[in-house]
Formats: sequence, C-alpha cells, structure tokens
Amino acid sequence: MSRRFQPKLDLPRGAALPDEWDPVSTGIRLPDDFVVSRYSNGDAASRLGDLYWNWTPYDPDGRARWLVFNYWQRTTSRIDRPLREPMSTLRAEIVAEMQRFMALVIYKKRGASLSFASLAEYAGVFRTIAHYCEMHRIAFDAFWQSSDRLSDFCFTLKSRAALTQTARVMATLMAMDPDADIGFPLGCSSLFAALQERVSQFPARNQTPPMPTRVYSAVLTTLNAELNDFEEVADRYLALVRRIVALRAIPRGERDSLYDISPLIAEYTLSEYFAKKGLAITVPGVSSGLSDIQVVCRLTIHAYSGMRHSEAQTLPFNCLSADKGTGITHYFLEGRTTELEKGRIRRTKWVTSSEGARAVNMAQKIAIAIYEAIGDAPAASKDRINVYPLFISTSYLKFSGTPSYQAVQDTYQTSDSRLSSPPYERLALRLCPIIGDEDVCELEEIDPHRAWRNDSEYGVGQAWTLRTHQFRRSLALYAQRSGLVSLPSLRRQLQHITREMSLYYSKGSVFARNFIEDDPDEYREHMCKDWREAKPVSEAMAFLRDVVFSDERLFGAAGTFEQQKKNRGQVVDREMTVKQFKKGLIAYKETPFGGCLKIGECDQVGLRLMGVLCLHDCKNIVIKLSKLDRIIDQQQRLVESLEPTSPTYRMEKDDLDTMLAARKRCRETTEKEADHG
Repeated sequence: MSRRFQPKLDLPRGAALPDEWDPVSTGIRLPDDFVVSRYSNGDAASRLGDLYWNWTPYDPDGRARWLVFNYWQRTTSRIDRPLREPMSTLRAEIVAEMQRFMALVIYKKRGASLSFASLAEYAGVFRTIAHYCEMHRIAFDAFWQSSDRLSDFCFTLKSRAALTQTARVMATLMAMDPDADIGFPLGCSSLFAALQERVSQFPARNQTPPMPTRVYSAVLTTLNAELNDFEEVADRYLALVRRIVALRAIPRGERDSLYDISPLIAEYTLSEYFAKKGLAITVPGVSSGLSDIQVVCRLTIHAYSGMRHSEAQTLPFNCLSADKGTGITHYFLEGRTTELEKGRIRRTKWVTSSEGARAVNMAQKIAIAIYEAIGDAPAASKDRINVYPLFISTSYLKFSGTPSYQAVQDTYQTSDSRLSSPPYERLALRLCPIIGDEDVCELEEIDPHRAWRNDSEYGVGQAWTLRTHQFRRSLALYAQRSGLVSLPSLRRQLQHITREMSLYYSKGSVFARNFIEDDPDEYREHMCKDWREAKPVSEAMAFLRDVVFSDERLFGAAGTFEQQKKNRGQVVDREMTVKQFKKGLIAYKETPFGGCLKIGECDQVGLRLMGVLCLHDCKNIVIKLSKLDRIIDQQQRLVESLEPTSPTYRMEKDDLDTMLAARKRCRETTEKEADHG
C-alpha cells in the first residue's frame, strides 16, 4: 500500500487542509492545479501553479499572509497586480521548480510542523537562489545538482542570517530521498560542513538592548505629545475623513475634483496641523495622517503593556476592559482567543495603565471612521479570529487607490505599520532622539561586555533606532520597584504601569495564576515572564550602582557591611552578583533613606509609609546621608505646618526625632573614623 503524504503545517483549529500527496497518482511532480491552501469552508485558496500562495486562512489571527514566487520583483506589497510582462521560458521554469521545492518542504520535511514564519524563510531562500539562477542562466534543478554552483552561491552570502537559513534549507533537502522525493542527487553534501563552519565564525547575534532611560523618557514624551496634538483636532480630522468618503461616493462628473483639498483642510481648521506634521494637502495625505496616529497609538500600547508587535497589531476592536472595584481603575487588554481544555474559552490578557487605555480609545475612534466608510460596525466576538481589528488598515478608505491586498475571507486586515518602513519616516524623525554620550555610558552599565562604542548603530550624535521589542525589554527592566530609574521624568511616566505590573504580575498574584500561569505555553511568551525575570536583574543593577559603586559613604547595618568591603578593596564580580540576585540569595530595593537588602517582604514598615522604624536597628538597611538629609528637611516642613496638639503632629514629630537620631549616629560614626584616620 502506497504512502500518502499530509502537509506538515502548524494550522489553527478549524482550518481546512490542503490536498494530500499521493505519489502513485502524481509521481514526484505535483500538477499545477494541486490545492496547497484552503479557506475554512473548503474552497481552494491557492493552487501549486499560482504565483502567490494565499496563506491567510492558516493565520491564527486572520492576517493577510502570502508565499510569493516573483523573485524578480523587489517588493511584493501589491500581490493583486497582474504581471506587467509575460515570463521568459527560463523564468517560468525556475518558478515551477521553486513551487515544487516548496511543496517538498511542506509535505516531506522531517521533524516539527511548519509555521508561516518558517515557510516564509524557506521561500525567501528559494527566491534568492532563483535570482542567482536567472543571473547565471541556469535551471533551478541544475543549480541544486552542481556543487560548484552551490559553493559559488554560498560565497555570495555575507550575513550570518543568510548563511544560517541556507544551511537550514540544505539540511531539510538532504534528509529526503534523492530519488523518490527530489528526483536527483544534491550537490551540497560535500560543502554543508564548510557552510556550517562559516556560520560559526560570525559573532553571535546581540540581544536587543533596553533603551537608555533618557532616550526612553524622550520617546514616551514624544508619543504623549503626538497623541495630545491629534486629540485637539481629532473630531475635525475624522469629520474631514467622513466628508471625503461622502464626496468620493458621488460620481466624478457630478462633484468638484478632489485633486486640491486645501479648501477642505482650511474649512475644518486643519491647515496648521497638516503643516506641523508634514502631511501632504491631498487625499492620500489625509490617509497618511491617520496611519501615523495609528502607529503612535500602537507604540503607546507597546510602551505601557510590553506587547510584541504581532500581539498589538492584531488586538480586537473591543480589547479594553477596566476593573473599578478597588477604588482605583485597573485596565486590561484582551487579545487572541485561545481554547483550553474542556472547551473553555479565554483571551490572552495584559495589564496596562491609563496611558495605554487612552491610546486604545483614540485608535477606536479612528477605526470607527474606517468601518463606517466600509459600511460596517465593529462588534464583540469570541471567535478564534478577531474579525474586527483595532488597527484596521487605512487602505480600506481607498484614499490612496485600491487596497494593497486581495479580499480575505471573514476578516478585516491590519496594516503592518512598522516604524522603519518608508511611509513613517517623518514620524520616526520626531520620535527618535539623538544619542548622547551619557546614553552610551548607560548601555555600558547594562552590558559592560558589549563593545557599544564600536557599534555604528549606537554612535553618539545619531538618531536612536527605535524597535518595538525595545519597549518590552525597557518596560520589564525599568517598571520595577528596585530604584534603578533615577531620572525623575521617567519615574513619573512609569509610576502607574509599575504599580499595575507589581500588583498583577508578581508571584502569588491571583490574576497571574488564573489568566497566565495555567497555560505554560502562553506564560513562556507573556510579558509577565519577562517582567519577573527582569526583576532580579533590575535589583542587581540598582544595587551595583547605588551601593557597590557609589562614591558616597554608606551607613546602617547593611550599609556599613558593604562599606567595609569597599574599604578593604574587595573586588565585586558583576556577573556573580547578578547570578546571586537571580537565585534569590540577595535582594535590593530603593528606600527614601537609601536602600534595603531584605529578601522577601519587609516586616518592620507597619503603618509608616517611609519605613522610619527601619532606622532603629534593622540589619538590612543601607543609609545615605544625602537622602536622609533631604527627607529630614521635608519632614521638618511638614511638622512645622501641623497643629502641635493634634495626634498627627505627635506621630510625625516622633518620625522626625527618629530621623534626627539616625543622622546623629551617622555623623558620630564619621567623626570616629576621622579621629582614627
């Protein structure tokens, strides 16, 4: 009995499978009408011979996904365009072989199932090889049989990623039967080891760094300013959008031309806004302005939730919920729906702050205007796919021509609005601050083993390169109560989200236990895990900066112990210190008087918000006179403002006396050291 091959694909629940491969009836070459993807209703989405394979039905969030074979075009953003010229014989043969090899990967690859990202990587390697084949006038299958051609091609690859991906494709094909699967022996077996050696010679890929605190604060400030600017004109701007939609619905011969819309811009009092943002006074310029604000809203959500790009991009319209039960409003974002055991349905949840909620509300206003133009209205849904995305593409307005993708079944599409793409250059210039020497110094504190000053991306005087993942790393590191953030502006900006994450993501939190930890796969990908893992790192960095490498004399039981180590010239190993924090052997958090090295929760604070009781005889306290002096000055002003006969006066006066006594002990210690010095 012959073996039939099923596709090795990572498919969402309810997806309709492509055709199965029966080698007896088809041989090693599938026919062009072989169905490679299907819609959920069973209709064919793409066939083997199509130049573009529609993978949208297999995306968990219903996003437009395509595997493309037009290797001669630099961009594939307009997949609905017909070919401008017929393909040459060689080009047609190369495309057919690319499609055959993709089918081999999908059906006969050994190992784990393939996600779209993996398939896109295979297709990318095949496109690069196809371009090489056309340039050298050789057939695609002839290339794979020739060790000389393969070697020459690999020599042209200059990046670690390109070499790694090519090696992965080679390994996949080499694991197949050269006769029964491929149809000929491959020429890459002799050079595979050499290719792996080249990969190993490249330096390891550096981890995305968190933003330096000054850069981080500047980005948050600019995002807030952009939202403020749009909020002032939002009603007028969206009224203009609706006006243009209505005018475009009128046949051209029955209305004025929309080539010059400056009168409309002036009518809605938007001329100053368009000039300030560098927007063209055109219908496409109106669409561009909306896209810019969608990016600002999405980046703000990243900044105050730690979401990944794909998670924020696919948020449903009705993603925001609030809990007002404790007297303080707590905000949550709900994303993709997942099905748990016994048929339970749940959406992935993230904690956010009022800043994140504000961005969602603004994005909803924009989305409503776009849905109205389509003739639809967003509705709540618990389906697997979010039919109504929050960041629906502005191309549905058709202000810049027809949408840049074909219609997709059952869902609206989002625009892949990455800040690095050309349409957002103006916005990127406003958002990305210039790197200063103090920023590079801070990066060197974060990772002292990385040659930051030799990396052109972090050169002093150039604009910071902003990536969405930096928000996640920065938030995880800085939204802690360790005291690592010393910049007052950033402390204010992060105070709400720090409180929320400490409340909902800490170990033992009911929220984390019920909504995150019960799904191990989700927990591994969730911001909660990143935040928890960054907590000891944040504490260690604050401890090293404020205690170990501080130039100020330290007092208190723990402070004196650390000061004595410094006096002896004891060398502190940074990496070992961080490991000890990660293991829970050391802990640190900032206090109004200096710091605390208590592992676990403090049992001496009581009703005193500032931890004054710790000044008596706490073995974990680190005291800095500069901080103690500042608190005493504030406390003296408070006591002087109170009625001497009131209970509040007596309590605050007791606290002041405790602080003064502690300062006296510190000064006496300093005097004794001077006498013995």
